[in-house]
Amino acid sequence: APAPAPAPAAPRVRYVNKQRVLVVCSRGTSARHRHLLQDLKRLLPHHKADSKLDTKNDPRALNEVCELKSCNGCVYLEARKRTDLYMWVARTPTGPSAKFLVQNVHTMDELKLTGNCGHGTRALLCFDATFDAAPHWRAIKDLLAVTFGTPRGHPKSKPFFDRAMCFAVDDGKVWVRHYQIVDDAVDAADALKQDGTSLVEIGPRLVLAPIRIFSGSFGGATLYHDAALVLPNEERAMARRDVGSKYERRKESQEQRREHISANPIPEDELADTFRDDGGDDV
Repeated sequence: APAPAPAPAAPRVRYVNKQRVLVVCSRGTSARHRHLLQDLKRLLPHHKADSKLDTKNDPRALNEVCELKSCNGCVYLEARKRTDLYMWVARTPTGPSAKFLVQNVHTMDELKLTGNCGHGTRALLCFDATFDAAPHWRAIKDLLAVTFGTPRGHPKSKPFFDRAMCFAVDDGKVWVRHYQIVDDAVDAADALKQDGTSLVEIGPRLVLAPIRIFSGSFGGATLYHDAALVLPNEERAMARRDVGSKYERRKESQEQRREHISANPIPEDELADTFRDDGGDDV
């Protein structure tokens, strides 16, 4: 008997939602920042890379680079003084955009976690309920969703989900975690008896503190500004001022002590001469 004909392959999903994100950093980045950049590129199969941007240039120059690369989104890591890292997430060329202070960075190579996922797979994006509580959180949620969400049918992506990216809000900051979705069920019957799905962390880990949200791409009218956030440069300036004012604080303390002594004199003791003789000597 002739062999059965092979089943026809399923047609590839049409690539309609064409989202391309430019991932680039500035000059002067540290080794940890460069490793974070590589991790972000692994998380975004729909990314496009470019050479480093000079820190003296205006970030709005990236709009032209995105136009040349046919990108409608951009993730820009801006390093300052080789210690501070800022992240721009923008929709080019019309906006909006947001600037974050990146804190508590831990890369994949640094964590050495056991999670593992396929290269180029799509990620389930999970957002905390706090993102729907305020307008600026909703704007940040839309920016993160359209940036980190791999479009369906992208040529460099795989048409299934085996990982999840979680965004949670705590202390006014966005905590980002990346997990592998593991199917622990042996078969379909086992999956009906118990929840056979678990999460294993992959990395990287980072915390995004929102600074400003702009109406345009890398600029424009300010839609939100966190005035209570203290930037690292301001912290260092305050520390230098504290060290420089040590002499002034000591002199102020001495002056306060003199004022206290003059305002609170010690009363004369009535029994001070009780054990003295007529000559004034002690008995």
